[in-house]
Amino acid sequence: MPERFHRRLRDERGVTIVMVAIFLPVLVLFAGLAIDTANWWVHKRHLQIQADASALAGATAYRFPVCDDSAIQKTAIEYSGGRDPDNAGIAPLHNFQRGRTTDPPEPIHTEINEPTFWGDTDPVDDDLVGSPSPCATKFIDVKMTEQNAPGFFTRAFIPEIDAQARVSLKQLQSFAGLLPIGVEDVNPVRVHVWMYDEDSGALLGEAELRKRATTENGVYVWDNALGNGDALPILVDNVTAERMSFRVALSGNADTITCNDPLVICYGYKAPIPEDPGKTFDRGLPRVRGYDVTGTAPRLGEVALFPATCGANALLDGGYFATTCTAIDVTADLRGVQNTGNNAATVEAFIKDGNKENRATLSWDDTLGLWTGTLSVTTGNTGSLGTGPLPVRIAYDQSRGSLENGTNCTNRNPCSGAFTDAHAHFSGARYWSGPIKHMQINTATATNVNNVRRCVGGASACTESFVVRIGVGGRLELSDQDDDPTSLRVFGSGSQNQSLDCDPDVPGFEDEIAEGCQPEYTLNTGQKCLPHNVLWASPQPWNCVVVQTGTATSKPSKGLNERILCASPDEANCKTFGKAQSCTQRNKWWDYPLGDRRIVPVFLVPFGTFDAQGTMSVPVIDFAFFYVTGWHGNGGFENPCQTENPSYEDFVPGTEDEQGVMSGHFIKYIAPNTGGSGTEPCDFNSIGGCVAVMTK
Repeated sequence: MPERFHRRLRDERGVTIVMVAIFLPVLVLFAGLAIDTANWWVHKRHLQIQADASALAGATAYRFPVCDDSAIQKTAIEYSGGRDPDNAGIAPLHNFQRGRTTDPPEPIHTEINEPTFWGDTDPVDDDLVGSPSPCATKFIDVKMTEQNAPGFFTRAFIPEIDAQARVSLKQLQSFAGLLPIGVEDVNPVRVHVWMYDEDSGALLGEAELRKRATTENGVYVWDNALGNGDALPILVDNVTAERMSFRVALSGNADTITCNDPLVICYGYKAPIPEDPGKTFDRGLPRVRGYDVTGTAPRLGEVALFPATCGANALLDGGYFATTCTAIDVTADLRGVQNTGNNAATVEAFIKDGNKENRATLSWDDTLGLWTGTLSVTTGNTGSLGTGPLPVRIAYDQSRGSLENGTNCTNRNPCSGAFTDAHAHFSGARYWSGPIKHMQINTATATNVNNVRRCVGGASACTESFVVRIGVGGRLELSDQDDDPTSLRVFGSGSQNQSLDCDPDVPGFEDEIAEGCQPEYTLNTGQKCLPHNVLWASPQPWNCVVVQTGTATSKPSKGLNERILCASPDEANCKTFGKAQSCTQRNKWWDYPLGDRRIVPVFLVPFGTFDAQGTMSVPVIDFAFFYVTGWHGNGGFENPCQTENPSYEDFVPGTEDEQGVMSGHFIKYIAPNTGGSGTEPCDFNSIGGCVAVMTK
């Protein structure tokens, strides 16, 4: 082979062209694949954003107490940027996929609370088999599919893109941004009762009460009747006490019923007085009298007290435990003293309030063999309702005839005597019985028992089984559309208001209202509250909040004006802090929009929080949302919505001109997750607020 030919074989010129010719298609392939992958990733990422936005938007459409699935689904679809095959009539309005038109013909599919993605048959969420609604599941699950995903290469391998988002509704357990307003709520998780001998102080028995499934006459009923869960009656083998009284504990802590423990409040016999822990109540709520029919006459058998007039609460008041009764019917079995034959007797009943006593003359009922009459609770010299336990005394005076023991009674030497503290009527009120609106004692043989036979002088059949039945009121309820508004009094001297100091770094009460309190708070589950200065120095979240010791009447309206009427974008409406010039945010109850500035978060605190005086911290038992329909002010900080047109505002009847009062409705509001948190599912029926949490 010629040398020249060998040289040409060894010559490397032109190799580059060959290499380029060989590898250029490969490079183009990789470049196209990279571009396709990037494009696919952009669409995948944006589809996920669409699903997130859809789920979050849908969560804001929950409304209570009536939950509307169609409204939730409509909002979710509108913010998804895709169509839902099951709701074809709803057009997407926001968050369209990149490169798509406003109403894309390209198939981007949205599935709401479905177990599978569009076009698939295998469930990916077993808890959605059957497609339960958002109201039923308490979450909204959005699955989105983009069909015919862009890209020449990737489409061959991944023809569709999927994305999923789920927003669950959780009960608020911690929150920031609350207003310095506390609202007392009554929602015990345990109720316990003790039965005592008033004279000796001996404990006769105790029982755990169980809550009934439904309310009765507007109150929540608890009792220890057989058949109500694992409740058991109080069994007293031998009744020997003459005066038997009861103490009741309402506990917000499932682990304790000890009076004065955090979240535990007690009423009745020897219960500690919250305002003065060194003292106790001397008497119980109702009293059951143990009577004796043996011995020397005259002797007092049964003494029964029953309601004579009870106004609107006649079904709740039991006579010996009443909240509105102005009079009680007295029936006395006074053996040996009667108006028959040659006997002539006068029997009187007295009810005592402090040093004052009211009386009623009883009449002899020959058919019954009893003395009966009506004793006024509020007229005469006695005080008003709400004075707690009032002892009843029975006195007799027989001027003719003889007693059963043979004693002759004459005008000059009448037979007279009295039975002091024969029974007791209980006039219930906030101080004495708190939220307990009804209390009844039953036995195996009788309902609403006043008296039981005691084992004295050879008496038999003196074993009794006691069922205690109480009705608890004061629990806050969500408002219906036509409900009258609720009134919150957020000013006043001392602590007789509903104001709190929830941000130690903000000196002004009006500033706390306008901006909300920045510290984070959490629910108290039974922890003891620290003194306010120690609490404020401790790490957040705080489970107690400090009670405000009083505020000027102008400050609440000043803060509400600034918060509701002068916030962005209406800053110009207040040239001076809190002096709103016009009504920029009208009252929109019941159809309020998302983010309405009249929706304010408040603290729920235990019953009795605002009874005591002075600076103290109290447990935070829950958070609630209040829709403000009207407020009052003075000193140049009037509410312009009221002054422009009083029909704008909706006040509690009779408070239209009352300064410092804020009217409105409690609502079940789903708070955006901007500082709130929770783990338990949202309770649609409770007053406590909920938060939307992204869980998938």
